[in-house]
Parts: sequence; structure tokens; C-alpha cells
Amino acid sequence: MRDIRFRGKDANTWVYGDLTHHTIIGEDYVGISNKSDTDRNGCATRHMVKPETVGQFTGVNDPNGKEVWESDIIGYIDSETNITSVFGVVRWSEEGCFYINDNSSNGYSGGSPGANVGYMIPHHKSLIVIGNVYDNPELLK
Repeated sequence: MRDIRFRGKDANTWVYGDLTHHTIIGEDYVGISNKSDTDRNGCATRHMVKPETVGQFTGVNDPNGKEVWESDIIGYIDSETNITSVFGVVRWSEEGCFYINDNSSNGYSGGSPGANVGYMIPHHKSLIVIGNVYDNPELLK
């Protein structure tokens, strides 16, 4: 059984849990229900988040044990220089997989769903999470 979780960002904080959709007073919003955070009735608390920040857990951890999420920025550590450069961004493909969209010029071609996260990160110990597109957009410049 795989671990299906989502994250989204409210004004300043990442919230993790189940993805929910709500309509309040005719306005749609996306929320995250966190089972470990309950209200006074014991119901999972729903947190309204910015829809553009919602991403799914890929089910993969990087070599440092950090969870890999959709919209995370993946870095490549050069074994000779020990310098980390941007490899790409984790995206979801309509073909049904998470892949790394290549944003760098390091010789790896990750711009298609062929750079599957489930294969690339466990098999290439030099690929690590170095941030995400919402908290660290400067990494992509």
C-alpha cells in the first residue's frame, strides 16, 4: 500500500495531510485535512491553502531521508567538486508518474517523463532535495 499524502501552503506554513475541496458562500477553496490536528469534536482540522502550492508526496525519499514532493527542487552533487547545482523540479506527468523536469545544463536529460522520480532518486545517490519552487524560487534563476 502506498502513502498518499498532500501538502499545501497557507499564508506562511506548510500543511500536510489529505486533500479536500470545499465550497463556502459560493467560493471554492482547496484545503488539507490533518488527522493529527483535530477540533474540539475530534474531527480532522481543515486548513485552507493556496491551490497553486498543493503537491503530492512521491513516495520516495532522497539519500538524506528527506521526503520528495511534487514541486521540490532536486539538486545534483558533483562528486569531484562537491558542488550542488540544480538538476530539475519534480512534476506530475499526465502519463501517470512523477518526473524531474530538467532545468539545468549538467548533461542529464530530465525534461521528459522518462526521468521518473521513483527510478532516478533511489538509483542516483547524488540527487537530493534542495528546496521547492515556492520557498526557494531563486534556485531556479
